[in-house]
Amino acid sequence: MNAIVSLLDAEHDQTVRNLWAELEGDFGVVPQYDQPFTHFSFHVADDYDVDELRPALEHLLKERGPFTVSTGGLGIFTGERPVLFVPVVRNPELDALHSAIWSRCTVEFGVSLPYYAPDSWIPHITLAQGPSAADRFPDVVRAMTRRDFTWRLMVDNLAVIEDGGEDRGVRLDVRLD
Repeated sequence: MNAIVSLLDAEHDQTVRNLWAELEGDFGVVPQYDQPFTHFSFHVADDYDVDELRPALEHLLKERGPFTVSTGGLGIFTGERPVLFVPVVRNPELDALHSAIWSRCTVEFGVSLPYYAPDSWIPHITLAQGPSAADRFPDVVRAMTRRDFTWRLMVDNLAVIEDGGEDRGVRLDVRLD
């Protein structure tokens, strides 16, 4: 599985990593991946041809400059394996970028997870998920509700991250100018 994402800036990357370390130390909740990236996702597919995708993403980014988005509160995706996250508030600039990515990438690379479609997309930064989180979810939520998650994030990049076990890594990183 691969994803087109926006990586967080250094300040918020460190904030999220500190929260992950706290959740691991206090509750035994470990990140789902060995090398997690702090990000929010726009599109997910089984695979991307990065040589084909690079010019498409560069073209999309030439049409827009960096912009900011806000976050606020906490969100939960329910189910057998609940996810606790910081919601990224949708705004016209974010929606336009997402729509352009979705339109371009869905035709060429398909859709692995349909809840990234424009009418159902909930951009978010994952704090806790997976088996270790499910067992301690009430405690984790209670601990995180004492925090202020009102952040301003600069959206100035798009990256393709690979989630293929040992191959996990950033396959492509395009910056907005």
